[in-house]
Amino acid sequence: MKKVVLCLVTLGIPFMAVVGLADQAQNFQSRISLVLAGGPGYCTYGDIGTSLRDIDAVLISGDFRGYSKEHLSGLDGWGIGWEAEARFRIIRRFSLGLAVSSPLHLSPESRVPLYSLFTDPSGSEAGSFICIPDVRMRPPIRLSAYYSVPLKSNLSLIIGAGVGTYSGRMSESIDYELADSSGTVWYRSNWSAARKSTIGIHGTLGAEYGISSRVALIANLSYRHAKIAGFSAEMSAESNLWTWDRNYDPQGVLWAWSWGEDGPMGIGYQELIVWSGTPPNHGPRGGGPIRPGVLDLSGFSMSLGLKIAVF
Repeated sequence: MKKVVLCLVTLGIPFMAVVGLADQAQNFQSRISLVLAGGPGYCTYGDIGTSLRDIDAVLISGDFRGYSKEHLSGLDGWGIGWEAEARFRIIRRFSLGLAVSSPLHLSPESRVPLYSLFTDPSGSEAGSFICIPDVRMRPPIRLSAYYSVPLKSNLSLIIGAGVGTYSGRMSESIDYELADSSGTVWYRSNWSAARKSTIGIHGTLGAEYGISSRVALIANLSYRHAKIAGFSAEMSAESNLWTWDRNYDPQGVLWAWSWGEDGPMGIGYQELIVWSGTPPNHGPRGGGPIRPGVLDLSGFSMSLGLKIAVF
């Protein structure tokens, strides 16, 4: 949130200053323009974020063999981004835009100490939980159509919508270990999903304020919907908590899957696993619901910037 406030203040002060000097500006007109903008935005991330929140809730609750007094880092949905767009005026109020936006890379590492429920709660650390999620998105490319509604000589309302290509991949490693009077238990897993792409849609509501016939200030609020599922993935996992068949496949599809009563850290929390068919949804290790893991790149963004006439 501090990043969001800083960006709004940084961009907002010059924006307001220029508005105060532009009362007599002419209406902005150009066949080809370059739009440069930036600002805060929010992304949901989908199942990898849900899994981290589930595990965090289990460890904090203290209703299983081990608990933590600290929250996991999680995936911060807020960030600062930029966009560069070439905009082509087709007729007076209608234009098309081709844009590229900033990439995304998040890899927050969590290392929290664990304490045992079978020893004195005020005692020393009994283990640790380490988790490293990794989410990467290539710069999205978006095609948009815009319609301009004049409000006065140098101010217009801009309504836009379009489609874009979104490409992402993700991975995660978990290392859980706890030692108490009953012995030491441990669980380690690593999975990595191959890059996959999808087509998303977006909508924009903005304002354009002409400073001169060649430069305009813009402010946009945009929403996007883009979900990627059906990732091909690889996984390895091991634990001393059970001796029967593994609860994953080395290669297959990434699934959002819930543990049954034999979950290494609790009951009923979601974890992402790899399975070549459909994972089990019953028994001591499996529970529902089950569905392919989703990387959700949907969200919204707010931006301020300049529209500069090129031709």
